Amino acid sequence: MDNSLTALIESLMGNIKTVMDVKTVVGEPIKMPQDTLIIPISRLSFGIGAGGSEFGTKDKDTPSSPMFGGGGGGGAKVVPMAFLVINNGNVRLLPLATDKQSPLDKLVDMAPELIDKLNKAIMGRAEKKTEDDNEL
Repeated sequence: MDNSLTALIESLMGNIKTVMDVKTVVGEPIKMPQDTLIIPISRLSFGIGAGGSEFGTKDKDTPSSPMFGGGGGGGAKVVPMAFLVINNGNVRLLPLATDKQSPLDKLVDMAPELIDKLNKAIMGRAEKKTEDDNEL
């Protein structure tokens, strides 16, 4: 049974691997005018199950190897989550609206804006310091 069950599981995993590709989660970049790239980002979830058993023959006088019966199945779900937009050195994550958003998801959504604000604040301080140094 071990070989038959192993072959069944390997077959299932081989089929799941066709769906579970990096290009499924991080899509192919889409080139737009003005040197803009749009990259789709998705969430992928999947599940598989398999099982099997060996059965003896009804005829006790005929020696034979046990028969194997088994089955398996699986499923995958791909949900579009956001678009990564790259334009003139600026990177921005544009999340798609979802009904249920955890606090962590909200934080990730806000990260690009927070980084932009931090960069502007740091640049503003650096410029002010340069101006103050020039006045001395």
